Amino acid sequence: MKVLGIVLARSGSKRVINKNLQKLNKESLFTRLKKTLNQCNFIDRVIVSSNSHNILKEAKKNNFETPFLRPNFLSGDEVSSYDCIMHCIEWLEKNDNYKFDAIINLQLTSPFRKSKTLNTAFDLFKKNQKKGFDSLVTLRKIERDYHYNKYLSLSKNHQVKKFDKNKYFNENFFIRDGNINPIVLKNSLLKYKNLYGKKCYGLISNSEVESIDINTMFDLQIARALLKDRVVK
Repeated sequence: MKVLGIVLARSGSKRVINKNLQKLNKESLFTRLKKTLNQCNFIDRVIVSSNSHNILKEAKKNNFETPFLRPNFLSGDEVSSYDCIMHCIEWLEKNDNYKFDAIINLQLTSPFRKSKTLNTAFDLFKKNQKKGFDSLVTLRKIERDYHYNKYLSLSKNHQVKKFDKNKYFNENFFIRDGNINPIVLKNSLLKYKNLYGKKCYGLISNSEVESIDINTMFDLQIARALLKDRVVK
């Protein structure tokens, strides 16, 4: 199976200025991601999609492919990841005649993601296709309040389901942690017009550190403190 990795890294973050150019322990987020991917055994190539020349420069410095500048109309706060990924796919098919079977969305702001997690997830993704799953996403249990629209439940066979108010007090609820968000078959992406296909497998993360997703200054400070105190490398 040929898998395309996509990194969406636009400029214009409001809560963390220049979020995708921040450094942890003198390393850029791109450097950390590259080190992880060097030990990953299933991704054929990785494309960075950005509207920023500075972000693309940093990505290229770390040997990521940067074949295009994302148009501004796909770089606003309300633009979906799906639309940006579709733009990348269409560009590659038109300009590079590149064919592949699945994509993995690699969030740059998950700096403690492990290659072992990626490899394990891909093995589960392949295995569970026989059961009708066409995508996989990593989850963590909700430990603080989120808007209920982000709540996800998990069935006994690990199928991800949307929030059901009637079951609120009877089930554990989860939120996507960003490590793998998601891996999805290309055919399902195109057919169902969403990132999670028809049937999504939920892989629960047991590592609070690995689930850190930098979206606020507090998240960034926590990440830096963990490195400073050598809780993680």
